[in-house]
Amino acid sequence: MFLDHLEGQAGLPIAVVGVGLGVIHALDYALLLRSVALGRFGTASAALSLAQTFAALRSVAVNGGIFALSEEHHISGLAASGLPFLEQEAKVFAQECLDLFTLGAVIAVVGACLLALSQMNRVL
Repeated sequence: MFLDHLEGQAGLPIAVVGVGLGVIHALDYALLLRSVALGRFGTASAALSLAQTFAALRSVAVNGGIFALSEEHHISGLAASGLPFLEQEAKVFAQECLDLFTLGAVIAVVGACLLALSQMNRVL
């Protein structure tokens, strides 16, 4: 059934994102706290934690908006398919997750390219 396949379809991207976030957050903390005076570790750590929390909340709102916008598009595409409602909903959810992961990958690649270009300009 499609619902069984959905778990495998969403599991790998979620695992990759989780591992990536763990690595990035650890590197962020190490890099930022290395440049802070010993007496300011608490303040710097709290500011970093606050920034990460704010970013997480903002991303939930943005992702919710993307889900809402793309849901209508995907539902209208499946309306005439004749599939049962729950299966249509599962396919729409999977497609919305794919949309979000694709958008995130594009943003990450663009960011990495911009970072590489900025580092090349420093060297030159």
